[in-house]
Parts: sequence; structure tokens; C-alpha cells
Amino acid sequence: MIRKKSLAFLLAVLLCLGIQGFSQEEAPGDTTQQTPSSPEELQLNAYLEGFDQVNSDGKIQILQTAQDDPVEQVFPLYTKALEFVISNGETLGQDTQLQRIASIVVSRLEEAGNAQVAPRLWTLYTLSSNTSLGLSILDALSSFESVSQEVVLRMVSRLQTMVNTRIGGTEIDLQLASALVQTLSALGSDAAGDILVQVITARLEGDISTRAFQGLAQMETDLVELFSRAFARAADESKQDIYDVFMDSEIPTQDQKTRFAGFVLSNVLGVQTSNQGLRATREFLRQQAVRVLAANPIPEITPELINHFNTSIVAFDRGYGNKSVVLEAIAALGKTGQPAAANRLTAFLELINTYTEQDRPYDRQIVLAVIENLKNLGRVEAYNALFMVTILNYPSTVKAAAREAIRAVTR
Repeated sequence: MIRKKSLAFLLAVLLCLGIQGFSQEEAPGDTTQQTPSSPEELQLNAYLEGFDQVNSDGKIQILQTAQDDPVEQVFPLYTKALEFVISNGETLGQDTQLQRIASIVVSRLEEAGNAQVAPRLWTLYTLSSNTSLGLSILDALSSFESVSQEVVLRMVSRLQTMVNTRIGGTEIDLQLASALVQTLSALGSDAAGDILVQVITARLEGDISTRAFQGLAQMETDLVELFSRAFARAADESKQDIYDVFMDSEIPTQDQKTRFAGFVLSNVLGVQTSNQGLRATREFLRQQAVRVLAANPIPEITPELINHFNTSIVAFDRGYGNKSVVLEAIAALGKTGQPAAANRLTAFLELINTYTEQDRPYDRQIVLAVIENLKNLGRVEAYNALFMVTILNYPSTVKAAAREAIRAVTR
């Protein structure tokens, strides 16, 4: 039933404007007007007609009165009010009454949960410079079960602009940036993945980066794939930051960190540069990734570990590589348990044996590391190379290590 109080209010408003009633009697032969079929329709029509006729104060009163009605019953009133606000968007920043109308509308449309209004709500967002209203709009958008891809892409573009602006040194509205992150996370669109990674790696103030990470973790997306893509695209000077952000976070699982380390190693390997600073950066990244892979070996990354070992030993032999990198590369191969790793270390030991035969002794610490990890791998293919160590001119400590390794590979 129509509430007497609200209907009386509408009558008063319309009468003040010189309107004699809610509808005119149909003229003879006029079939364009239809009598409302229910009291609810009568009341909705009264709201709609009244909204068109009154000033901003009256519009606010109508919207407030309609708040007592079920939202699905008066939904057209609030979409009409939304269009009114948008059409007057150029004054929204200064007109407090228009802002009040917008606030009421956004709240009711959120309650309605009808995602069809999402594009127009986003249009309202772009017209508003008011943080409170912007936050309300984003709350409404995030409450919808889904929105169109077009709306998501517009939000992504806005957040991208904010990130670029902040990176450039200009202040941004961090509250709105954080709310955009939360909204995109709640909507769960794959289209938001890359920008959320950028938010994380930009290390924006507050908890925005953490929220972006949490949002990605909740979405049905591959964290490793997203960060690997960002790492591959990044300039050399930014790669370390991306690596650190991912590895330092508590959100990725250990398996995800291991997979990411494998990608990083693969991506950095084989990139040649004459820039000593960049070369050192890449070597450090490789070393960090190898440590993760050594602690959590995965068989499929063995070829990259072999390539890393090859690169490290060449750099060491030429005088610009660190021995610690070589030793960690050897240890990582020893953890794989893979025949390919044993074959590569065996071939290297055979080369060292050749050097020893030619009275060109090799670094003892590296020789011992190779023997120790051949023992760990336990592959009989290493037997001949290890046996040669026991009869060539090696120090007694090296020969003893070789004999122990022989026992391991022949068990």
C-alpha cells in the first residue's frame, strides 16, 4: 500500500508547483497514457514526476522519502537521479546539494546490486573530485557480483595514471588509490593483474602494496606468471626491486617463490653486456635465484642451473667472476639429483684432471666442491673421473675426498 505520509508529501510538493494531480484525465482517443496498474507504480510515477518538477532541496526530500521503499520498487527513481547528477557534473565539485543527491543515489544503487548501472557510476566517479563520494562509488562497484570488461579497463587506466603520477614524484589521493586496488581485487578480473603488480612493485605508501598482493592472491590468477611478465618487461635497474618484492612477501607460497626464482635465472642468463654495473646486478640476481633453487630443487630447472654454472665458471676463469658464485652453482647442481647435473660436473672434473696432468693446478676449493657434489649425486658415470683424481698429482685431501665419492657412486 502507498504510505499516506509519503504520498501527502508528494502531493504538497506538486501542488506548490501548481500541478493539480499526479496525472491528467485521458483525452478522448488518447491511448498514450496508461493508468498505473498498482499502488506501487502510482507511487513510483509520483516520485519520478515530482523529481522532475522540484528544485535540489525537493529532490533530496523525494530521494530520502523513497529510502523507506524497497529499492527494487523505486530503482528507476535512483537511476533517474544518477543521470541528473551526471548531466550537472561540471558543478559537482562546488554544489553541495548535488553532492548530497549523489551520495544518496550511490548508497541506494549499491543496495540494489544491479551491475547494469556500473558504467554510469564510473562516469560519476570521473566527474567527482570529492574523496568521500569517490570512495562510496568504488564501494558500490566492488559490491557488484561482476561488471563489464569496459568498466574494469577504465578503472585499470585510472589506477595506471595514479601510479605513474606517484612514481613521477607528484602526490596522489592515496585513499582513492587504495580503494581502486580493493575494487579491482574484489571484481577479480584478469585484466587487473598487471596493474596490481605495478602497484606492488611501485611500493606506494601505506598498505596499498599489501592490499594489491592480497587481492592478487585471492584472484584466480597465476602470481608467478604475472610477476615473471613484469620482470621480463622491466628495465635492468628495476629487476632487482621486482625480485625483492616477490621474495620478501609472505603472500606467495614457497613453491611459487621457487618457480619465480627459476624464471628469473632463465631470464637473466645469457644476456651479455659490457656495462660492469649491469653485469654485477645480473650476477647477483642469478646468485640469489640459485640459492632459492638449491634450497628447493625442482628437476625441470636443471638446464638453467647448468647454464648458470657454465656462465659462472667462464667469468671466474676470465678474472671477473666471483668464486662464491661458482661454488654455489656447483652446490645447486648437486642438489638436483639429475643425471644431467652429474654429467656436467663429471665433464668439468675431467677438464680439471687434464689441467692437473699438464701441471696447471686448478682452484682446490672448487675441485673439492665438484667432488663433494658428485658424491651427493651418486651417479656411477662419475667413477672414471673420480678415479683419475686418486692417481694424479692432487693434494692428499683432494684424493681422500675422491675416494669417498667413489664409494658413494659405486654403492
